[in-house]
Amino acid sequence: MKNRVPVNITSLLLLYFLLLTPLLYTHTATVANTLILLASVFSSYYLGAVLLYAVNKEDLLSPMSHAALSVFTGGFIYSMLIFITTGPALLIGVMLVSTSLLLFVFRKQTDFQLTLAWSGIAAFAVSVAVIVLISAGDIHHQFTAVQLGSDCYGNDDFFFTSVVASMRHGSIFNAAYETGSPLNYQILGFFIPSLLACVLGVSSHLAVWCLAGPLYILLALLLCYEVCYYHLRASISRKNVWFIILAIVLPILLAPLHPLYVAKGSIKNFIFNGMGYLVPAGTITYPVSIAMFLFCLLLFSAIDWADKKITASKVFFTVCLALILIGKGPLYVCFMLFLGVIVLKRIIANKEKITNYLWYFIASLALSVGVLKICMGQNAGGTNFFRYGFLSGEFAGWYHRSTTGAFNNLIIIALILLTYLLWSGLRLVGLVALLRSKATRLNEFFFGAIISLIGVTIFASFLHMQIKDSAGNILQDATFNVEQFIRSGFYILTIVATIGLLYLFYSSNFKPIYVKAIAVITSVWCCLSLSTLGYNAIQGFNTPPCPQLAWYTDNYNQLKAGKYDDGLIAVNPSSQYGIMLASSDYGRYWSAFDRSGTANYNGSIKNEYRWLVFRKLLAHPEEKYLSLMKSDGVKYIIATPLDTAQLREASIAYPALLRLVPDSKWVYSLD
Repeated sequence: MKNRVPVNITSLLLLYFLLLTPLLYTHTATVANTLILLASVFSSYYLGAVLLYAVNKEDLLSPMSHAALSVFTGGFIYSMLIFITTGPALLIGVMLVSTSLLLFVFRKQTDFQLTLAWSGIAAFAVSVAVIVLISAGDIHHQFTAVQLGSDCYGNDDFFFTSVVASMRHGSIFNAAYETGSPLNYQILGFFIPSLLACVLGVSSHLAVWCLAGPLYILLALLLCYEVCYYHLRASISRKNVWFIILAIVLPILLAPLHPLYVAKGSIKNFIFNGMGYLVPAGTITYPVSIAMFLFCLLLFSAIDWADKKITASKVFFTVCLALILIGKGPLYVCFMLFLGVIVLKRIIANKEKITNYLWYFIASLALSVGVLKICMGQNAGGTNFFRYGFLSGEFAGWYHRSTTGAFNNLIIIALILLTYLLWSGLRLVGLVALLRSKATRLNEFFFGAIISLIGVTIFASFLHMQIKDSAGNILQDATFNVEQFIRSGFYILTIVATIGLLYLFYSSNFKPIYVKAIAVITSVWCCLSLSTLGYNAIQGFNTPPCPQLAWYTDNYNQLKAGKYDDGLIAVNPSSQYGIMLASSDYGRYWSAFDRSGTANYNGSIKNEYRWLVFRKLLAHPEEKYLSLMKSDGVKYIIATPLDTAQLREASIAYPALLRLVPDSKWVYSLD
């Protein structure tokens, strides 16, 4: 109901069971944490619903989407409590007390709804099906009770879990993998799993991959539908289930197809494995940032910018836009370009006043810089500079051409354009529909998407990112991450192209024969994409779990028993073994990680001396290095398969300082 706080019980229960399922699947659902989860979901839902009270006027969101966004909003606010206390009982108590107070204050404005329309259930069901489809390959190692130690899994799996392991103890300035150092990572998506891990008493791995991951993807998919519906609401009913299905699945199934493999009938390779295909999945930072982007886009579209009043929607837009920067920086840059193009067009073509937008964008920019400084500004040595060559070099490598000479560069630019057309694929039809639309707001999306993609392409052509040590030496060239700007540009293009296709199907005045022809082509295209995703999903479910490393199992069991809780632990900083243990939720680690190679996990240059000391110890076992580690609080050194011989040699040379712990194959005590 309008101007009331809607609480849909059915939506609440659907979200609750989405979060409860991983606990049941991994056999970690106890009576206590089952009830705590229910209380947490309801508390987050109600707090979020109250905060969205003024934003959701005129039923901007459907009940299912409103519930998901409310749980996210409330959960994000409550997660700030872990920086005040990490006591589960106190955290739960604060949530329950605050919920009781809110229920009392808003008792007359709260509208409890028991039923959910079939359209809402359909949106939830389709979203869950998509989640399973795009995440099936990760089921074996993500849906486990604890983080498994194996070389089969990507390094990010361990690193992201260790970020939650750090934050659940109430600090972003004390990383589990590098005691005394900041996290230095885009941490927007890690607040809620940190809270869930703390109050439920489950592993950080379970909280981030099994609980928060599906919730973020669900929210992104539902908000995609909301953005599409808002712009076509004059022609579409909320009850149109087919529209709901298309709005949710088209951004996934409009994936760029590889014409060569389609012609050959190679199902598993139908989809381009390139920058043009980005779905709200993968690392936890993508879906949460995409969800924020879609909510900001919805608010931007719904706000009456000519009204000079400061409204709740404008405040939410300003804050959410700023938060994207600590979710995914490249998406933030691309979205700001997208919005900038639209605002500029309104000012020039529609004679709107720049002051209608200016102060909110300035406030958002200031807030984003402040949040970035707090969350990621503790590191030193990262250098960004502009020099021509990265993107042209990438494309030149793909097409085996030289980057020297004006003529070659013109050819490379043409090849980039050709590649972009291939990556766009059927989405080009949606863009053309937007361009030909008589609706001004839809035209804006076309220009915003195209110019922002061109803008980030130029930006990515010149931007270089390097990490240097205190002496100015390059530790790592992270310029390869620049391609994330292109991926973000294509994701925005995907969303607006989806709106364009739906406009063509439901609202345009195109000749019926053209619409039917495009519908048939779209159906075939989506079937080809679905066949690839289905093939990969089946392969993912049939892939046997990776064998667990004996080294990890031995050390994990000893760490879990609490044998080494009385001091700092050092692990070889030149390998990923340390990050495995740091993601286990047990132990406090002195080691910094080598930033010069594949084991770079956003370690701090502040503690660069740690990995230098350890590296020198392994190269030339000397007493002074052991003494330095001991004076810095290190009590244990855990050997890895890479350095067993060196540490054994050090223990033989200095038995009074270093000796193997009884009943342990890997752990040395530094006395």
